[in-house]
Amino acid sequence: MARLKRKLKKHWVYKKHVYQRVLVIVVPVVIAVWGALVMVQKEGQHDGVVAAMSGTLEEKYQRALELEDEGSVNEARVMMTRLARLGASADKPLGFGMAHFWVARDMLSGFDSGFLWSFPADVGGMARSMALGSSEDVLLAQRHLAHAVALNPEWEPGVVMLAASYAAQGRRNQAVDVLWDAVSHEKSALPRLHVPLANVLTMQGDDLALSERAQHLFSSHAMNVSSGRNRDVFVRIRYVLSALILKKYESAEVAIRRLEVQHRSSQPIKDVERRAYDAVRAVRMAYHYHRAVHQYQTAQSDPSGDYKKVVDELAKVTAVQPDCDAAIEALSIIASKDVSQKARIKRCLQTVLANESKGNAQLRSRVSMALGLMADQVDNTRRTYLEKAVNENPENGEAMLQLAKVLAADSEPDYVRIHQLAKDAMPHVRKEWHASCHYLLGLSQLRLKNWDEAIIALERSLDAFDDKVSVHRLLAEAYTLVGQPKIAAKHQERADLGQ
Repeated sequence: MARLKRKLKKHWVYKKHVYQRVLVIVVPVVIAVWGALVMVQKEGQHDGVVAAMSGTLEEKYQRALELEDEGSVNEARVMMTRLARLGASADKPLGFGMAHFWVARDMLSGFDSGFLWSFPADVGGMARSMALGSSEDVLLAQRHLAHAVALNPEWEPGVVMLAASYAAQGRRNQAVDVLWDAVSHEKSALPRLHVPLANVLTMQGDDLALSERAQHLFSSHAMNVSSGRNRDVFVRIRYVLSALILKKYESAEVAIRRLEVQHRSSQPIKDVERRAYDAVRAVRMAYHYHRAVHQYQTAQSDPSGDYKKVVDELAKVTAVQPDCDAAIEALSIIASKDVSQKARIKRCLQTVLANESKGNAQLRSRVSMALGLMADQVDNTRRTYLEKAVNENPENGEAMLQLAKVLAADSEPDYVRIHQLAKDAMPHVRKEWHASCHYLLGLSQLRLKNWDEAIIALERSLDAFDDKVSVHRLLAEAYTLVGQPKIAAKHQERADLGQ
């Protein structure tokens, strides 16, 4: 018996070694075959991408956009990356400008450059909310943006995103350089960017270096501008900008008046004349906007808080450029700070609305919203203006959000419409307002007896919503209705404690 056991054991050991040898041979072969199949599949996909890389750069770019629309984001990314070749520096850019912008936006996914357009009422808060690090991805995205701007200096979104990325890193002066070049570019000036430039100048940065550069430009251009020898519009605009940075407002005013005399015709014949005329109007607007920002900062530091001079300048801004969002925003802010100026601000905005009765629908929407928010009570006047704002521009997220808040305060709220407004507003409002949208979604779902959906929305609003007590109370109610009394009790306790 013992002999038989030894024989069987020896036989098993032998078979075990055989199986191990077979596995050593077979497993690598199977892995190799599987890897080859995967490579063939990837090469097939790659060949599809390569096949799409025929034609002009513009055609390739459009094909990549089509792939993105079809949901083939990875293939689109491969094409865009191939089109967005990076050179040693943006001074000698390579690749296709719009592809560089696409790649940069993809790398900075979630970054919102819209803060550059907001009136700098709270510079510190704006900078904190938009903080952007200096990771390798961010720095690479900035290289792509620099190439995009060099290749397409007239592409405003690229300029704004590059400047915003610098500003969000605390690199104020680099952001100023980008915007300065954009508003004073001889062939493709972007006059709308005077407002972001003025806003960026209020941020913290190396003030000495900025002042030295502005002083150098001011001094170097002063002789030619004052003597009238150099009549180049954009040279004079650079002189005005340097004067505004140095707060030499009288010098800036004199230079602008000379430009206005030189380009007084409102209907120039040639494109060059039209571009110069538009540039002069823009720098006039910029002059008043810079002064408004300065006067606002002065009023904030003054115990009396007199905002009359700020309103004076903002009224002149809207007279030159009615669709200046930052000016309309600033007027709304001042109306909430200084009651003595509210009636005047209303008249100013109503004038803008009357002059644009058949013009820019988006502008009418923004002004109607501002007038609605200025109404003294949550009454029909406020609701009427907000309804107009939403009707004029169905993508005005802030107007939809504010209208939803007004409807929620009604004695008999229309929760179906409140839910729809909050849902529609979400894609069109800044991230800091998402919590308000979630709160209204949760409130409406709770009242519509969709308790699980209400809990999801209210939990999402809890961290960032200002009125946490109300959120906890609604969550306590919702958890009670779904049969979770312990969780409900915790929320009710926090609500009672004012947490």
